Amino acid sequence: MEFIRRMLPKDNSIARAYNLALVDFGTLICDKSEYNCETCFASNYCFYHEKGVNT
Repeated sequence: MEFIRRMLPKDNSIARAYNLALVDFGTLICDKSEYNCETCFASNYCFYHEKGVNT
């Protein structure tokens, strides 16, 4: 949970841009046809990576 707290923006005025950036990140790294966990900074914290869903 600490990782998530550190990643959230402190300024609520950028919440929309932050959320859109997460969506963009997901489309680049977490494509369900080809996962790129080895290049993902969050793979150590990822539920799907941990459960092996991406293999």
